[in-house]
Amino acid sequence: MRTLAGLVAPAGVMAVVKADAYNHGMSDVARTAVDAGAAALGVATLGEALALRGTGITAPVTAWIWLVGEDLRGAVEQDITVGVPSLAHLEAATAAAAGVGRPLKVGLMVDTGLSRSGLSPAEWPAALDAADAAVDAGLIEVTGLFSHFASADDPISPTTDLQEERFSARISECRARGIAVPVNHIANTPAALSRVDLRHEMVRPGIGLYG
Repeated sequence: MRTLAGLVAPAGVMAVVKADAYNHGMSDVARTAVDAGAAALGVATLGEALALRGTGITAPVTAWIWLVGEDLRGAVEQDITVGVPSLAHLEAATAAAAGVGRPLKVGLMVDTGLSRSGLSPAEWPAALDAADAAVDAGLIEVTGLFSHFASADDPISPTTDLQEERFSARISECRARGIAVPVNHIANTPAALSRVDLRHEMVRPGIGLYG
């Protein structure tokens, strides 16, 4: 963690500790990563994020897998950022914040080409409108955008360049609407190591943290 943090600075590092930190023990790994310089932690599920909070970890945490209709009160109350992969998720997040009476932190997930999860090009305009309205209403805080590369293990892959072009365009569109999106991340371990130009404000290494 210290090596990666020094390598990618001034970008921060979101240490991915999903799946019990790839079976290494989520709480211990998360605490060690934060102590060694991680700016944030990433998990898959909201349950994992709440479990981290339950161990006393106060670092920023993002969870990116949850179901529409899932109770998000814990995310609001425990200052957890939830990933938003669809317009339906965005509407659910906004409704949850309205119900609690406090803004919910969200990261807008953008499908830039992996086609595994994230707001599609067709859904993006409506999602941007909805996010803009929810920010203006004080219901959500958009911490940033994030996506995932399909083939960043090949440092000269044209797919990676295309995905970055799409990702940067979405960031620009948000900022043109007055949505600051201060912390954006798309670089996984290979991209963080091989492409300085893809680091944005944060990188998101997963298995690379574990040797």
